[in-house]
Amino acid sequence: MPRINANVFPRFQDGQQLLRCFRTSVYKMNYLETPTGLKMVLNTDLTAATVPELLKQIYKIYVDCVLRNPLIEGTKTITSEAFHSQLNEAVETHPCFA
Repeated sequence: MPRINANVFPRFQDGQQLLRCFRTSVYKMNYLETPTGLKMVLNTDLTAATVPELLKQIYKIYVDCVLRNPLIEGTKTITSEAFHSQLNEAVETHPCFA
């Protein structure tokens, strides 16, 4: 998988992420990788707009509810109700959610 990952998901050039989405005839795979190496993928239909901003919002929720909470291990399943409720609100209020 490292070879595919390097080719499909180029990391950063001059601090900027090179690839934000990959389109097929059926769906669009939106991708966010943070400088620390956290990877987030969100599959949407082809007409979904402003998904990179939604991914950034989801990442902020993750940082606020998971990374800054010493009681939650980032490598385990996230069971935080605050995380899930904020995540649901962010996705359900996004313009591409129908």
